[in-house]
Amino acid sequence: MADYKKLYSPEEILVSDEIINGGDAKINAILPSAKIGDMVHNAGYRIVKQKGLDGKWMTIPATGAPGADGKDGADGKSAYEIAKEKNPDVGSEEEWLASLKGKDGTNGTNGKDGAPGAAGKDGAAGAPGKDGNSIKSITLIVDADGKITGGSATLTDESVVQITIQEQE
Repeated sequence: MADYKKLYSPEEILVSDEIINGGDAKINAILPSAKIGDMVHNAGYRIVKQKGLDGKWMTIPATGAPGADGKDGADGKSAYEIAKEKNPDVGSEEEWLASLKGKDGTNGTNGKDGAPGAAGKDGAAGAPGKDGNSIKSITLIVDADGKITGGSATLTDESVVQITIQEQE
């Protein structure tokens, strides 16, 4: 084995039996930068020394190597199983779960309308419209007294519109 190596942390150092059994002088010689609180162990964890406030190494009771992990415990009871123990009349698990849900609350009142927003920007100009029809010709109907009684107007798209005459009083 090398003279020493770090163990669990920088403060815990594993040293050979020869070093730890050689006393403070041997430990200080191999670990000159050891600080107060540093610990040295031998391979069998039989002796543990810790550097004290006075700068001397002191022997403290050794603990054994860590033990094996314990076995997992048994699973605990579900909330339904506990409820059933306290009250056998809770019904099936589905019924019990359904009983946990409360009744729906009443609807709240509608909120007030917000203030009107700012006016929007004008939209872009639309495309020019199609030119309308104009009158191409008018034909009037005149009675025997020379009074106009009706007629028709022919438009530029060749459609014909009837003219109705109304007398003014």
